[in-house]
Amino acid sequence: MQARLLLTLLFLMFASSSYGKDFGNHGASFQITEEGFIAMIKRRLQNIDINHHQEKMREIAKKSVEEPKPLSRIRRSGKTISHSYDPSYTLDKDIILPCGKLLYKAGTTINPLDHMSWNGRLIFIDARDNEQIEWVEKQLQDAKNGDKEEHIKIVLTGGKPFELESRLNRKIYFDQSGELTSKFNIQNVPAIAEQNGKMLKITEIDIDSSS
Repeated sequence: MQARLLLTLLFLMFASSSYGKDFGNHGASFQITEEGFIAMIKRRLQNIDINHHQEKMREIAKKSVEEPKPLSRIRRSGKTISHSYDPSYTLDKDIILPCGKLLYKAGTTINPLDHMSWNGRLIFIDARDNEQIEWVEKQLQDAKNGDKEEHIKIVLTGGKPFELESRLNRKIYFDQSGELTSKFNIQNVPAIAEQNGKMLKITEIDIDSSS
């Protein structure tokens, strides 16, 4: 045991003296390599026109807002067809009132139309098609004559929302990523979503045959 301890001490003594010895520099050091790398980065940055790239990014962002990417899967309606959509959904967590009372437990299936009525309409169109714009203008005029214009929301699947806002003088929405058309299983536009009892009625309209 003592012999093993002695050997261990001798090893540590020689090891410490060896590791503490200055053997000088051999080859390129890491510091020189790091300085060369930083100099390279600085040189490359100096060759980049920051203002040009910032302007380019602003143009890309502006275009994505003014004319969002159209939903390529949506086509113009070739015939008028309808189907139903059940708005019921199952809660993934408890719904608790501010007073602490449990309103609904997780796992409960709820249909919002059991508790409210919706007298509005969502109208989906592709604003790149002027005939669809003219058709929705007529829908708005008919609704205005019946005092129901404010209950209509226009949702685009393509086109320029701000241009249509200016033309129709009303708020325009865009179906980002096709979330609503996918949920309502809308394949073609124009299409209208409206309440029909405890369901939503989705109608894809052939404006050529309806005009």
